[in-house]
Amino acid sequence: MSKDINIIELSKNYGWSGGNNHGALFAQDVKYFLFLNDDVILESNALYYLIDSMQRNNQLGAAQPIIINRNNTINRGLGLAFSGLHSSIYYTKEPFYLSGSALLTRANVFFKIGMFDENFFLYHDDVDYCWRLRLAGYKITVVKKARAYHYGSATLGRENPLQYYFVIRNNLWVLIKNSSLLWLPIRLFLMFMETFTGFFIKTLLIKRNIKYSIVIIRAFLDGIKGLPYAHNERSKVMKYRSIKDKEINKVMCIYIDISYLFSPLLRILQISKN
Repeated sequence: MSKDINIIELSKNYGWSGGNNHGALFAQDVKYFLFLNDDVILESNALYYLIDSMQRNNQLGAAQPIIINRNNTINRGLGLAFSGLHSSIYYTKEPFYLSGSALLTRANVFFKIGMFDENFFLYHDDVDYCWRLRLAGYKITVVKKARAYHYGSATLGRENPLQYYFVIRNNLWVLIKNSSLLWLPIRLFLMFMETFTGFFIKTLLIKRNIKYSIVIIRAFLDGIKGLPYAHNERSKVMKYRSIKDKEINKVMCIYIDISYLFSPLLRILQISKN
């Protein structure tokens, strides 16, 4: 096995998605890609277990290790609401998507479904990728024997308003690209409601930070501006789509929707009583 390390110097910052795509194109004559953030450390045998899981199941499109975060929470895959918004709570049932911080995927599948979406730049690109994997008929898994340690937000920093911007803007594009026309209005309605209660009210009334609220509004406006692009990407996804939303919905979590809708409102009531 070659131990050569190649460092690719890019002409500009392409973000998480674009940077990973450039690396994949450079090393495309391989069987697997491991996308690993700069703040993640793998245990010595983790890669072996990840690859072994893929070799044992041809239906697997991607796998991640158990990820231990800096605050000692454990990521066993992540849940997704019907609105497309993700959860910071890690559910023990089948996860909807895997963390891009430590993600192994098949190289041929990666190119088949269109790599990561470079227009996303940061955040929700792993949601989009795993959703497209599912639509193409592939499974995902968390390999329990594999372990990784994640520092978390080492590049962008914690509580950066840009996190809100990219999650909200990109989530709008994720829905347009991947949802069926039957479910799209429902998902969009839920997203607007949950963004208002779970993000806008939380930042404006609870955190009293107007800067975050302005960022949220800008995310929506930029997301709407990008709808023609998202619609064009949707046509590409539909070419290989083989799974209906009925199957997609089975691994989504309504409790995440409820949390976004009502948790901030309950918090406001508690504050008003005090």
